[in-house]
Amino acid sequence: MLILIDESGCAGFKLGSSSHFVVGMIIFDNFQNAEASANIILNLKKEIRYAREFHFSSCKNDRRDQFFEAIKKAKFKIHLFVVEKRLIYREALKKNDELFANYCMKCLMKSGAHHFKNAVVKIDGKGSQAFKKGCASYLRKEMPTGAIKDIKFCNSETDILIQLADMIVSAYARPYNNPTKPDAYRWRNMIESKIENVWNFK
Repeated sequence: MLILIDESGCAGFKLGSSSHFVVGMIIFDNFQNAEASANIILNLKKEIRYAREFHFSSCKNDRRDQFFEAIKKAKFKIHLFVVEKRLIYREALKKNDELFANYCMKCLMKSGAHHFKNAVVKIDGKGSQAFKKGCASYLRKEMPTGAIKDIKFCNSETDILIQLADMIVSAYARPYNNPTKPDAYRWRNMIESKIENVWNFK
């Protein structure tokens, strides 16, 4: 089993920060499905002559359309954890971005822990080395024995499946922070059939 994790929205609570923070898991039941999905994206890049990284915030709408149309054939499931940040009252979480991000990842993973067995977890490699070490230790401690085989932090520029996670999580999060845009739900709707679980923090 392969699990990819990425986030959308900032983890901070300062004035001007995003109103919501979304963390998502892209779950492949086996590595064959993961490899096939990676090949779909790589073939798309060749077909449209797109040498850059697929990153939702920097993609034009036609590129987004092409990407989400292509991955309809891919076999994976999506789990999401959505936090409306005004509902967070614990001062420790509000004062420490990395602690808040770790907390959200833990909540997301624990919500689906009963599905996981010897999973390889790949996380977008933002953050300091101290954050990565602390995050891996925190997740291992919080998850049931045998759920996680390995945790890796990956560079989205070179990891095509982390790019997949970025595109999906950002597409789902878009309506929260851009609700008035006419295309707010456009790409979320294209992945709706693959969304298995959404947990809203309460």
